Amino acid sequence: MGHAEVALGLDPRSARALEIRGTATYWGWLLGLEEDPRARSDQLARARTDLEDAIQLDPTLASAHSTLSHLYY
Repeated sequence: MGHAEVALGLDPRSARALEIRGTATYWGWLLGLEEDPRARSDQLARARTDLEDAIQLDPTLASAHSTLSHLYY
C-alpha cells in the first residue's frame, strides 16, 4: 500500500498504482481488517473507485477487471 501511495504521489493518474491500492484496499475489506461498519463501507467504496479509475485509465489491466468483477459480485 505504501508503494502505491508513493507512486500516486508522483503520478496521480498511474493506472497500475491505482490498481494496486484498490486491490490492497479490497483485500483488507475481504479479510475484515476494519471492524467499524461505516469504515468498512468507506473502504469498499475506495477500493471500487480506485479499480474503476484504473480501468478507465488503462482498459488493458486484466487483473483490475478481475478484482473489480469479484468486488461487484
